[in-house]
Amino acid sequence: MEGPGGPVTQPLFSVFADESGTSAGDICYGIGALVIAAANLSRFETWVANSMAKHKVTSEIKWKDISTSYAPMNLAIDLLAGILKSSGRFSAIMVHKPSYRKWAL
Repeated sequence: MEGPGGPVTQPLFSVFADESGTSAGDICYGIGALVIAAANLSRFETWVANSMAKHKVTSEIKWKDISTSYAPMNLAIDLLAGILKSSGRFSAIMVHKPSYRKWAL
């Protein structure tokens, strides 16, 4: 396919990223990203939807809910186990806020 700037290619990967710990009272924050090959995206989406249905989770899960509720906790365990066994990549960074807030008085 040709676009205004030359050939248009299909994406090679889909990236899902999220942050946690951005509230004022959190001492650390984290950013994580899951990279899935575009060729596997449909299968990944189906697998996540089936896992959510299996655990009766019908909305977005939050880290704070994982530690206090049975269904999100077991969904998270299943998803993490599956992702670690897959060809997908997960990367994360944790930042200790006080170490980098040198400008704050």
